[in-house]
Amino acid sequence: MSVFEELKARVIAGDSKVTPKQLAEGRAADELAEFLALSDKRESEEREARERKEAQDAFIAGEYEDFMTTDLDPLREAYADAVRAIAKLYTLAQERRRAQSEIRRKAAKLELIQAVYGPSASAPHRVPVPDDRKRWMEQYIAGDYVKRAVLEGEGRQLRGHVLHTDEVFNELQERAEANKEAAAEHGRILRESVK
Repeated sequence: MSVFEELKARVIAGDSKVTPKQLAEGRAADELAEFLALSDKRESEEREARERKEAQDAFIAGEYEDFMTTDLDPLREAYADAVRAIAKLYTLAQERRRAQSEIRRKAAKLELIQAVYGPSASAPHRVPVPDDRKRWMEQYIAGDYVKRAVLEGEGRQLRGHVLHTDEVFNELQERAEANKEAAAEHGRILRESVK
């Protein structure tokens, strides 16, 4: 309770010894306390603003400037290499698909083509020369290899296909395993943090 409020309560309670001068001084003391509190608040806000500005300046001059002056050339070169490789992959895959379609069309015209079920296939695969199914499947491409390459590059998907070399397949398996281990560790940390 403020000084003035305390004196006021005493007067209302019947204390006749409280003087007008005490009331005026009580009110002045309350106003001074209010002004001092506002001054403390202003000083605190100014100090926080100064500290925030110093932290902002340090961030901009340090970490931000380091980031902004990082050489992007290696990333640009890698991107350009990836674009060229993707364009080549896309073009060659399209050419291969056209050639596959043409082989199938000619085999169908010669009544060679047959629907063959593989061990895990739910739908038949149209093989141009049924007696040569194994070699056909080792040469056959299907799906979006550009998308597969991106997913494999990110380590998010790994399915063997005819375009993998053993070396690349093994490297991708190792990366996928490392990603699984990292994801498992991340999950463990998250689970522990909510306990």
